[in-house]
Amino acid sequence: MEEEILSRYKAMQQAMVDKNAEALNEIILDGTTFRHMSGKVQTKEEYIHDIEIGALDYKAYNIENVSVSVHDDEA
Repeated sequence: MEEEILSRYKAMQQAMVDKNAEALNEIILDGTTFRHMSGKVQTKEEYIHDIEIGALDYKAYNIENVSVSVHDDEA
């Protein structure tokens, strides 16, 4: 299960870089909210929209020293 979770997270990261709203909409669960370092909170829809229009402009990603903890059906 840990590898599946990490693979899904990598797919989300790549979709953010690619500005792939369709993939993000599929990967991110409905009801998810995002809290940014500034304290701003966005709904899934707001977050994806900001990626689409370039307000959030991800250039690349690098995942290091990953640890996934699974408890029952939550990770």
